[in-house]
Amino acid sequence: LRSERGGRVELLGGRRPCVAAGRGGHVRLWCLRGDRWVSGGPAAFRVGDGASFGGAFLAGGRILLLRTRRVVNALASGSRLQATAFGRIGGRWIADSPGELDPTAPGGTQRPFGLAIASTPCAAYDALPADRRTSPLPRLSCLRGRRWRAVGPPLDPTGGAPVPGVAFGVDGAVGVGGTAYVGVDRFVGRAVDWRVHALIGGRWRATALGGDDPEWNEQGTLFAVRGEPWAIRFDQRTTERSLATRVVVLRLDRRSGRAVQVGSALRDAERFTVPLSYGLATVGRRVYAMATVPNARTGRDEARAFVLR
Repeated sequence: LRSERGGRVELLGGRRPCVAAGRGGHVRLWCLRGDRWVSGGPAAFRVGDGASFGGAFLAGGRILLLRTRRVVNALASGSRLQATAFGRIGGRWIADSPGELDPTAPGGTQRPFGLAIASTPCAAYDALPADRRTSPLPRLSCLRGRRWRAVGPPLDPTGGAPVPGVAFGVDGAVGVGGTAYVGVDRFVGRAVDWRVHALIGGRWRATALGGDDPEWNEQGTLFAVRGEPWAIRFDQRTTERSLATRVVVLRLDRRSGRAVQVGSALRDAERFTVPLSYGLATVGRRVYAMATVPNARTGRDEARAFVLR
């Protein structure tokens, strides 16, 4: 499959594997039929000129696509970012009406991550303030009736006590058993850690599925596997020569609240190379993972697929 250079590529599981990516200036969908990739219908929205592909997700048996674009307000002499969800109806991709995830955010919305909560389409995103010098706050909205509505309070990782020089950004979201789990990057200078919060009883609560080891910089993303929240976490640590990197799969044991590593590390290398990609998908009862790993013979990275056994 060919896609836009440097563009986002999303792998979806479910009844069969599907891939969503930008190609020829539009976001397109392909699905696996037997041993062939076939088109999943007409092209969706355009990318480029201020619009970008924000990801794809499954909810209630439907595939939804997310778009982020900059919208100019001529009357206000300014602009805002707008995240919109698209679903396929009658063979066409149209914005779920109204499609914008959060029209009330003063500066708009960015970094959307789609998820399903009890089959309801939802999305976690950064709600941007009017003052761009202030860090955005992660929020959650769900499609209820024919409108996207905010669910729960903003996710404030500071607990209401703003910390100077610290910024936050959504990085992964998933729904499991009617509970939303949202990953949040915390940036302090060049350091970053990744923490995962769950919306329980109308309140955001920290979980053990993340990383804040001061020796490592952690980032990751979330998945729903076998009725539990799973994560792929990408860690970096400065060495004398380069950056050590590792990619691990974790699951959250919801009974004990502990995070458990699943299998060995997908990647454990003493050098950092780009582009570095990783992902996780379930097809039937099988769990597949993907990560780019260094090839000692060629000196280059290569994409490897793994199956959990």
